[in-house]
Amino acid sequence: MKTKVNVQEKLKKLFENKIFYSPDGCWYWTGTKSSRGYGACFINGDGSRKSAHRCSYEFYKGQIPKGFVVCHHCDNRICVNPDHLFTGTQKDNVRDMIKKGRQREHKPEDMYSKILSAEDVLLIVDMSNNGFGRRELGKLLGIAHQTISSIMCGHTWDSVTGFRQNRQTNDSVQTS
Repeated sequence: MKTKVNVQEKLKKLFENKIFYSPDGCWYWTGTKSSRGYGACFINGDGSRKSAHRCSYEFYKGQIPKGFVVCHHCDNRICVNPDHLFTGTQKDNVRDMIKKGRQREHKPEDMYSKILSAEDVLLIVDMSNNGFGRRELGKLLGIAHQTISSIMCGHTWDSVTGFRQNRQTNDSVQTS
């Protein structure tokens, strides 16, 4: 009979077979990559994908606290070295990005023409719920703060956010 420990150890060995241990200290993920350039692994057994750096954190450091993200000290998206990983809130992650000067520069003329993806909208909701103001988010993401207000009030993207505008009070109500 297989125990959970044996299965976890086998998964960890499979995971480690996809790592290139670089002299620069980074452990480069050589497996599948996501469209955003992060390592991706299939370890859940159900075909679902998980970020390789999150898998690494869980294998070597333990459970990721609820509501936290796994960040890179090295800013290398495919690094899975647990010594280069730390947990924090999404707000901590964005502040780290700004402190290191990694945010994208946005031209004012691009502000109103940016097309958002569902993933962008969910990030906006998460960041807004974690204390970022709408104007601050607009500047960070290169979109009008009114766009963020429309998302958060349920005027737009309600199929993604689950927000529904209450037409009588003009307040948003989460439906899911």
